[in-house]
Amino acid sequence: MSVNRRLAVITGASSGIGEVYARRLAAMGLDLLITARREEKLRRLKMELEDECGISVKVVVADLSRNEDISKLVDIINNINNIYYLVNNAGYTILGNFHDVEIQRYREMMKVHMDAPTEFTHTVLPQMMKRDEGVIINVASVAGLTTKSRFSLYGSTKTYIVHFSKFIRKMLNETNIIVQALCPGFTYSGFHKTEEFLIHNADTYNTIPKFLWLRAEDVVDSSLKKLSRKRVVHVPSLRYRVILRLVNLGILKF
Repeated sequence: MSVNRRLAVITGASSGIGEVYARRLAAMGLDLLITARREEKLRRLKMELEDECGISVKVVVADLSRNEDISKLVDIINNINNIYYLVNNAGYTILGNFHDVEIQRYREMMKVHMDAPTEFTHTVLPQMMKRDEGVIINVASVAGLTTKSRFSLYGSTKTYIVHFSKFIRKMLNETNIIVQALCPGFTYSGFHKTEEFLIHNADTYNTIPKFLWLRAEDVVDSSLKKLSRKRVVHVPSLRYRVILRLVNLGILKF
């Protein structure tokens, strides 16, 4: 990796929103550090982006539900001094009634959604503050913007990400560092194709109305376009901003 070129760290980069961030930031000329559990997909993405964009891509295979893998990535980040973008994107959901699910599975999801973004942000901030420049994007969800979500603990963890992002931005008020909590709705990506959905026979692509689905490319393009020091929370769709308003007024269920 070039020591002079800016670098972006992207978690959950093997598919969906994370993969699109990798493609967009590579096209902007940034080197990448991409991480996820699926090494084969990361390696394919690395080869493609290095060939097409002339940048360098470092692959780190990690399962962020494991403390040791979070620590491994923290150690790697600590030895890199040119990180300008941090995209905390890794995430998934757990289906079923809260009390029917083994608590260890929730502990693991909380590590991915809460512990990992908190630790990675804590790790990159000193160098960003020293330069007075950088971007931190935390991928949350519209489910994190309402107390009336039916998405069990998933929505609660995303609420944490939203409030954490607001806290960090307020702390950085006198700096030029940008913090965004991205809150998309249903998005075409690998999120809804995991084993969790197969086990529960949850065919969301065919049961959720098509007008509610967003393209990962549109979500990421909107995110990057709307990066701002003034506005932390970004919902990348007018239809979801309207839906959230109706949900919070009790007119619509979500």
